Amino acid sequence: MSNAPWFSDIGKKAKDLLKKNYPTKFAGELEATFKTKNDTVYKTNVNRDRKSGALSAKLENTLKFPDYNAEGTVSFSTDTTEGNFVKLVWEPPQVRGLKTTLQANATSKYDDGKVDDKYSGMLQADYRASYFSASSFLKYIFKAQKPKDQQPVLGLNGVLAYEGFRVGGYFETKLPHNEEAREVVKYGVALDYSSSDFSITGYSQSEKDSEDKEKAILGVGYYYKVNDDLEVASDVFSDVNQQDEYPVKIHFGGAYRLDKYSTLRGKLDVAEGKLSLSYQQKLTDLASVTLGTELITNNLISGGGHKLSLIHISEPTRLL
Repeated sequence: MSNAPWFSDIGKKAKDLLKKNYPTKFAGELEATFKTKNDTVYKTNVNRDRKSGALSAKLENTLKFPDYNAEGTVSFSTDTTEGNFVKLVWEPPQVRGLKTTLQANATSKYDDGKVDDKYSGMLQADYRASYFSASSFLKYIFKAQKPKDQQPVLGLNGVLAYEGFRVGGYFETKLPHNEEAREVVKYGVALDYSSSDFSITGYSQSEKDSEDKEKAILGVGYYYKVNDDLEVASDVFSDVNQQDEYPVKIHFGGAYRLDKYSTLRGKLDVAEGKLSLSYQQKLTDLASVTLGTELITNNLISGGGHKLSLIHISEPTRLL
């Protein structure tokens, strides 16, 4: 019997179909992964920012320690807003299903001539078995320019699963020094039924933004595999605290495999009128190229706001 999913995996089929393989974030991107005989993985990424035109590069190295059931990852990026991190993952053999993670991050942002340096540390524990999974983390963020504005964050989530049904919930709360200032910043629940070719998910989530305004979202996600070549998905949701012209947001899309080497994808954001299209061509068993575009359907004649991107991804190549 397979283990229960993590909370982030609830509704994953629909989310992946509507979000993955649409390379419109950057004007161009090249990604390659190399794997050695001792399972050391090197992942490289080079991209060009759409707004500034600046090039940035990232190198990520993952090294496994099989004698200790552990692995370590170090990531360096020339984009300071993305930052660098060091991560150590350990799965103690004495407790099957338990995974612990220790991670440290460093980021730097320049805004209107002001420097915003952030350093964070996180300790996370994950456990899952056949009918349930649970995760918890404690994160501490240190702001170099605001040393007095520090608040550790505690997060918990869990899932109960039985056959195709899953129900789960999560919350995150700040843990300041005085109890009166404690506040929950994120929380939510989800109910899901999933099979090999179908899933439907109902969810509710609440979150406070930087201006202390609360978003309260109710939504339903849907995924259906019509056949081996065609998949469709949709996401219908609404922020009940927001009064705007389009209170209900609708995203829907699909993927169609033209042949075993090429796939065509499309999705539409009805409220904002954004039509995203992508074409993925498999070059070899280890490499693929994806061409993506985003069109503003309300502004097709003037042409403003449209995007075009190209991404090349190489899967783990031959052993070095």
